[in-house]
Amino acid sequence: MSARLFFYTLFLCSQVCFPQAGDFDVAREAYTERLEEIDQTFLKEKVKLYFYYNTGLDKLEASSMASGHLDGVLAVQLERERYLLDERVDVEDIIQNFPALAKGQKHVLSELGKLDTSTAVLKKELSAKYLTFLKSKEVELVRAKKITDAQAVRREIARVQGGIPKFRMEAPKTAPLKTTPPVEPPQNAIASSRKPQLKPAPLLAPSDGTPQLLSGSAPGQGGDFSGQFLYAIDFAGKGGKVGSANFLEADKTKGLAVLKMRTSDARPHVFEENTPEDQLLSKIVWKRSWVESGPLIVDLDVVKGSAYRLQLMWTANDEKKGYRLCKVAVDGGVLIARLDLGETSHIKSVPEGKLTNGVISTVNLVAATNRLRIELLPISRHPTLSALTLEAEGKSGMGALKRPAGGLIQN
Repeated sequence: MSARLFFYTLFLCSQVCFPQAGDFDVAREAYTERLEEIDQTFLKEKVKLYFYYNTGLDKLEASSMASGHLDGVLAVQLERERYLLDERVDVEDIIQNFPALAKGQKHVLSELGKLDTSTAVLKKELSAKYLTFLKSKEVELVRAKKITDAQAVRREIARVQGGIPKFRMEAPKTAPLKTTPPVEPPQNAIASSRKPQLKPAPLLAPSDGTPQLLSGSAPGQGGDFSGQFLYAIDFAGKGGKVGSANFLEADKTKGLAVLKMRTSDARPHVFEENTPEDQLLSKIVWKRSWVESGPLIVDLDVVKGSAYRLQLMWTANDEKKGYRLCKVAVDGGVLIARLDLGETSHIKSVPEGKLTNGVISTVNLVAATNRLRIELLPISRHPTLSALTLEAEGKSGMGALKRPAGGLIQN
């Protein structure tokens, strides 16, 4: 997409009219949707830019190898490792003594600057229109002696003016647990303090999205399959019941919409199968879905304002570290900045001491709208997904109005 077309797309995304007299909830929903459209347009262009940058690094590394240029090869490898960890390029990262690489870095830096600036301007313009509506609405409600409603509008004004996110998904940065298994040290100092660490499966996986080992269906093996599940989806297999979670095939699941996916088998046994439910869960996880190109996107119909517990499941399939990398986002917020499934290969789980290739990420959330979007954004090669569950934390969360099964998201 050209810069002009991108800016025009963002401009269209920002266009929304807030009438002087209108419904507060409708206006708030419209404002939220337009912000999401702007963010999604920005994110798609950023993913494309990084994809081309990574492709350029591959070509530059190959040409340096062909010419016997050791410094060039090492510089590209260092940049790839730094870039995959930070997912950005800053002025201080530019490698001046390797002009070919510096040229690519400067180009990415320039394009990112354009995207950041245009997106910020459009968000500011959209917020200004929304604030004008809110201030007028507050006066209208006070005159109508609806003080409680006017106070709600006042809180919304403060939220918008303060830039408070409607939904924060960024996982807190915490020190690794003492039980963290040993991992291979990074090859350079840039990576040493920021590489994500996989932890052995606790009684229940932490709710901040940290990738964990999934070693079975029982408590203490990474997952939670007891509760009331609005969704339990097997994206590439035939489904089945594990605990309280009745996994359905994706094309038979009401309330689900996805980009058109392809499926493939990974290793036939993800973990030690001690029980029939272990065997079933292993079959669910070892089959995986993926999209030919671009991000893997899943939309789920939910109940706005309800609390849920989301579990995403993968198989590592004995891949090498750094082979398949992606970013995981939920409702536009970063859940996992850099998911490397290869890091789980041959890592021993606790307490069984058995090998596992199952990976699970868990997060507690409150639905900001009636639709929950999950995105797996490629960094290196296409991302995969085996299964997910969405557990409602209360009865109200089970009342989602679901679209018919077989829904597809249009590119």
